[in-house]
Amino acid sequence: MSDTGFADKIKNGTVEIKKGKVFVTNPSPGGKCAVILPSDQVDIYVDGKLIKEKTAVSAENNIKILGKETPGTYKIDISVDKAKMNVYLAVEVVQGTKYVVNDCGPSEEVVITCEEYKVSPAPLNPEEVLSALRKRGVTNGIDREAVERAIRIPTGEAVLVATGTEPEKGEDARIEACFQDGEYQEKSTNALWVDNFDYGLIASIEAGEVIARKIPAKPGKPGMDVTGRKLDPPGTRDVQLKAGPGAKLSPGGNEAIATINGRPMLRGSTASVIPVYKVKGNVDKKTGNINFSGDVVVEGNVLDAMKVRAGGSVRIEGYTTHCRIEAGGDIIIGKNAVGCVIKAGGANVYLMPLWEKLVSVRETVGELNKSLRQFFADPRILDRPEIKKYGPGAVLRLLLDTRFNGLVLEIRELDEMLSALTASSKAVFENSLSPGVTNLRKHFSGTGPLQFRTTNEILKTVEEFLKCSGTGLETIEMTLKDKASITLGNAQNSTLQATGDVIIKGRGCYNTNIVSGGNVIAREKNSFFRGGKIKAEGNIEIYELGSSGGAVTYVEVPSNKTITSVVTHQGLTIKQGSAVKIVGVKVGDL
Repeated sequence: MSDTGFADKIKNGTVEIKKGKVFVTNPSPGGKCAVILPSDQVDIYVDGKLIKEKTAVSAENNIKILGKETPGTYKIDISVDKAKMNVYLAVEVVQGTKYVVNDCGPSEEVVITCEEYKVSPAPLNPEEVLSALRKRGVTNGIDREAVERAIRIPTGEAVLVATGTEPEKGEDARIEACFQDGEYQEKSTNALWVDNFDYGLIASIEAGEVIARKIPAKPGKPGMDVTGRKLDPPGTRDVQLKAGPGAKLSPGGNEAIATINGRPMLRGSTASVIPVYKVKGNVDKKTGNINFSGDVVVEGNVLDAMKVRAGGSVRIEGYTTHCRIEAGGDIIIGKNAVGCVIKAGGANVYLMPLWEKLVSVRETVGELNKSLRQFFADPRILDRPEIKKYGPGAVLRLLLDTRFNGLVLEIRELDEMLSALTASSKAVFENSLSPGVTNLRKHFSGTGPLQFRTTNEILKTVEEFLKCSGTGLETIEMTLKDKASITLGNAQNSTLQATGDVIIKGRGCYNTNIVSGGNVIAREKNSFFRGGKIKAEGNIEIYELGSSGGAVTYVEVPSNKTITSVVTHQGLTIKQGSAVKIVGVKVGDL
């Protein structure tokens, strides 16, 4: 019993850690010293010696425990492409680690534990990155702002920080056609161009005028890669101007001059002039499309997929199939037209649908003007809460959404029709009608009505349109006074548009659309029009309209013009002014 009691009085040594400091208690006589076990997270020094294994310690020892620390840093990746024209920089933060020793109560054997903390690196100086770029040989085209951006957001994403300067290619010597600027297009009416492709209206030239000239080569500019190496531009090519038939070179060889009147041509580097001539056979793929500034005479037929365009008149002695015929003057086709588009009157033919749309919009805007004045004259309307909140434009918006709900679409269509006109036709309206229509579209579409602050602003906008549209109608009507007619045999599955009359010499038309600025007349006694549409500004005289099979047929004239026929069939719609009549089965004069 006495031995056991003696053993209970023996005490071993202990180690205690508080706030990083070590406190050791020596053992009682016969006891064991306390033991410290090192770890990978700390360095333990006992009497100045770094220990690496289990070590017994006493109060007489000088013990220091230091948590290990790895400083944060940056991973800088610089990538230069193979051509040395682009440099990408990727900056990524590599977090450091700091270990702080945990407190530990008195213990005979202590294993040091730590709390781990991440340590961010100090801000990266842009000069360090610029220095790294220079070490990689990057000296040209550095974007310092891009470098700083990559540093500010160090996610490891590659950022383009330097680019070289590409050499600028010079201009090769080239041959420039002088007639392409249109300078010579109206000087002659005896120039013909026949080609396998459609290049537009024909140009003409007179003897002594310049057909084409050589433009000398221009050298390029050198570039530089990101290392500062000079990059030479590609070389330029020279070309020699040559004179073909009907042309000669100037003394310096840089200009080709016409020796005869005719159609100027430039093929490759050879300039020539083709004399004027008739088309003695068919217009087909062998002859190519015809583009001519004067009159054209085709002694044969115009076949599938071909085009004949003339600034003057066109006369075709044979037939036309699945082709396009356009003329500034009259078009005469000796036989029939099948699957064709035929337009007489040049650019003026496009004014006819514009006139129709403008009349419709102007009438509707006139009615809108009357409604607006009635509403604005009623103080009860202007005192309504929504009017006070949104302004008088709310009245306009309401009318456009209800009573005049198709007007905005019509205004947009009118604006688009004006924009689609040819340059010469567009110039007639660009200072008057076009601005008025565009302004109306702007103020009537979307939230445009709500931008008005006063009733006077609304009424003024409407009145300005009514005024400019009236002038526009007068201009169109004056332009369309020069009539161009179409005369042909029969027509099938075709479109006929003329600023003047359309005259049908044969039996009639199947599934054909006709737009005429004059009369539509079929001369055969038993002529017919079956399927399709006729819209004429003059009279319509055709023996039979529609078909017994009920083909959908539509004819329209102004209120002061007449439609004369003997036989009408079911499926026929007749419009005279604003009056519309759908025919069941009826025989007799209309």
